[in-house]
Amino acid sequence: MVAVGCLLAARAVQGQVPPPMDPLSFKAPDPSVQFKDISIEQNLNAQVPLDLKFMDETGKWIQLGDYVGDRPAVLALVYYECPMLCNEVLNGLEVALKTTTPPFNDVRVRRAVFQSMNPWQAIQDVWQGTAFVGLGFPPARADWLADEAQLRAYFGDADVARELLRQTGTNTSLQVSIKVGDFGDRYQAHAQRIAEEMKAVGFEPTIEVVNRRAFAEDVWMGGDYQMFVGPIAPMTTPNSYLLTVLHSQGLWNTTQHQNEALDALIEAQAQEFDAATRKSLIQEIQLRAFENAYRFMPAASVSIWTWWPRVQNFYPNFAGFEYSHWVRVWLSE
Repeated sequence: MVAVGCLLAARAVQGQVPPPMDPLSFKAPDPSVQFKDISIEQNLNAQVPLDLKFMDETGKWIQLGDYVGDRPAVLALVYYECPMLCNEVLNGLEVALKTTTPPFNDVRVRRAVFQSMNPWQAIQDVWQGTAFVGLGFPPARADWLADEAQLRAYFGDADVARELLRQTGTNTSLQVSIKVGDFGDRYQAHAQRIAEEMKAVGFEPTIEVVNRRAFAEDVWMGGDYQMFVGPIAPMTTPNSYLLTVLHSQGLWNTTQHQNEALDALIEAQAQEFDAATRKSLIQEIQLRAFENAYRFMPAASVSIWTWWPRVQNFYPNFAGFEYSHWVRVWLSE
């Protein structure tokens, strides 16, 4: 993550509310009066009523039960499109390949897909440079991420991609269906770019755009895809991704990739207390996953911050919704 800071936030840490954020400073209603009758009533161990009404993204009122059905579900009350911290979790583009059915049950074909792509150029052209190439998990520290020089060996060589396909004995273009989540122009533009890169080396890709709900339920979680392009589900810790998505027995391992050696590394890092050892394990996990070429993020979004020179010791880290870095911020004047 690229990080930068904000003077107003730094002042807020010291207990001073900047005037633009103080409703009383511009004669707005006093919130202490406005919300004095609001309280919290706990209903521990109770089920959320399925007849609760919410407004969906189209402005239509719906009942919660219309979406939950008879399956267990967890209700997360978050913004549909929030301008600040949600971007740390929700933004970015992931690619995944189903590894149990042709043609992606052959690792050479999967590697050919990866080698056909130049994600770093796509980051410049589609994401205006505000992204990086990664596996998809939220690192606790930036130095947990695999080195870019190592990752480049898996991408951007059309000749290697063609040779890999030749080795499979395929004489005709391989047809591939790519399901793309309808999450905005950049997602579709990047998906189209991937399709063009694949076509240039011998694939015959077709794109199917699916709505957001179908992408989340049927594709990302349901596994109904041959290949998909879209945002990753919210992940707040390394293990929330490594154990549930990357592990062979993970609940959301919809690529159905099986690798006992990789599983052993994932389990080992989850139990490791030594920071240096865990970092080494996680870096090895990343390289093994890229070697097997079945899912990654060609554009994991970054957030850009700016701050005044007098703001000192500002190193934001929102992994796991961490906020403790604010207590270390101070002003030099």
